[in-house]
Parts: sequence; structure tokens; C-alpha cells
Amino acid sequence: MIVVMVLLCTALPCVSAVEYLHPDEHLDAMPGDIPADTVKIDLSGNRISSVDHINGVLSSLTELFMDHNLLSEFPELGNCSNVTTVSLSFNAMTHISPDRLDVLTRLTFLDIRYNMLQSIPDVPGPGTTLYQLHLSGNLFTEIPNLHRLGQYLGHLYIQDNNIRNISVSTLEQLEYLTHFVVGLNPIDTFPDLDELLEQLRTLSIYGVPDLGGIPTGLFPRLSLIQFLKLNEIGASTIPPDICLRGALSMSFNVQLHGNPFWCDQGMRWLKLAEEAGVGVSTVSGGVTCSGPDHLVGRAWESLAWEDLRYRGRSLLFL
Repeated sequence: MIVVMVLLCTALPCVSAVEYLHPDEHLDAMPGDIPADTVKIDLSGNRISSVDHINGVLSSLTELFMDHNLLSEFPELGNCSNVTTVSLSFNAMTHISPDRLDVLTRLTFLDIRYNMLQSIPDVPGPGTTLYQLHLSGNLFTEIPNLHRLGQYLGHLYIQDNNIRNISVSTLEQLEYLTHFVVGLNPIDTFPDLDELLEQLRTLSIYGVPDLGGIPTGLFPRLSLIQFLKLNEIGASTIPPDICLRGALSMSFNVQLHGNPFWCDQGMRWLKLAEEAGVGVSTVSGGVTCSGPDHLVGRAWESLAWEDLRYRGRSLLFL
């Protein structure tokens, strides 16, 4: 067991804050000796299946880390009114009781990756504070309704689920979203983002070969975008409006590897942006051309602007 005393010094006299750090100790149950003034608990990497000795006792608690355990339900933390961070990834939860989430009115960070969840309660309790929500590796078939829970949500990570369609009405609720990671889902349609998610800085759609590429006009309003991860989405071409909607004026990074590019005149904009260095940093390592015939198998980084002389299968004399 490790109990760390941290001194918090301000204009007032120093106050000791207790961190109860007990990870990877093969514990089967919650310890009973957690100090009452504990502010942080880390019991990750154990074999704990239920949580007690917390609710009603640890009123100073702000952070709870219990990743890689055997939890079957979300802990009851109703009297721990100062909790801001809860991390319960890699457990065995199949559902979350609405009342247990609703009471966490100061929650800013929730990580429940890699459980067996199909839904999350849309409760208003953390709605004005929750900023990061990690739902990856569960059993979601759609992006959940976050109208109340995600009122000011900035980061949503929901990759590696079973999501096939993304609803416009769901995205309309997430007006403050800046980071959206939705790769490794069997998505077959992606909505037009016109007038949606205008605050996005990061969009990650990867490992979705059935998507068949990026629809033209998908990013007409994303003038603040800084990072696009578009690996392995079956894209034979990337529409130039990804770059041209204001993104060239800032640091801009695109990941495109694993796509069957048709290296013709329609891709000249990307090569020009790379060569000119106008604020675009394109990570295209591993990209090879699927056509035209004379460029099949050529690495994208080995091509010059002059190589992209074809439109489809016709030579352009430009």
C-alpha cells in the first residue's frame, strides 16, 4: 500500500492531501483502511468486483482510478460531491444506473472504455461540467443521446464499437465538441457536417474500409480543424475542401495511410500543399497508388506534382 501526503500551500496554511495509491496488488476487495481525507484513489490493476468504503466516508475524494478490475457496476459515489475524475476502463460493467451518474455534479472526466456497455444514461447531473467522455471498446450501436449529459462536452471518444450510422440529430446536440474519435466502427454512412461540429479541432475516422472514402462536401465548415485521421477508409481521393476551408492558415495535420489512392490530377492539391509547406503537415507514410496503371504501387511520397498528369485514365497536357 502506498499512501502519499501532498501539501497544498496557498495564502492559507498548508493542508495535507492524501493520495491512496494501491495499484497492481492483486486485491480481491476494496481496502478498509482508506484515510477519510483521501483526495485520490488509484486501485487499478487489481481484481476488485465491487466498491464499498467510499460512499458517505470520503467526502474529500476528487479522483477515482479503478481501471483493469472486475467491476460489474458503476460505483455509488453520491456523497463524494467533489469527484471530478472517474476512470473505470477495462472492467465488466454492462449498465450504469442513472442515479449513480446523476449525482456527480462536478464530474469533468469519465473513462469507461472497454466494458460491455450498450448505453449510458443521459442525466443532467454532470451536464454542465463533463468535458471528456471515453466510451471506446463497448457495445454501442449508435452514438448515444447526450443532450443533457454532454451539454458542454469537448472530447468524445467512441471508437471500436458497433456503430453503423451516425445521426445528424445526435451531432446537433454536441455544439461544443472539439475532439471526435469514431474510428474502428463498421460505419457505412457519415452525415454531412454542414453547420455541425463547427468547433472541431480533431476528427478521427480510421479503420472503416467500407466507408468508401470521404464524401465530397463533408467538411465544408470545419475551418478550425487541425488534425484529421483518415487512415484505411477506402478513400481513392481526398476532397480539397478539407484543406481549403480556412485550415491552411494554421498547423494542419492529415493522416491518410492505408487508402487506395488514385493518384491523378484530382490529388494535385495535396501534393502542392505538401511541397509549398503552407501550414499543412501531411502524414502520408505507407500510402501507395492504386492507379493509374503506370503509378500502381508507387509510394505517394516519391511522387512529384508533375507525375499527377492524369484525370481518370486520360493524360492531361498541363
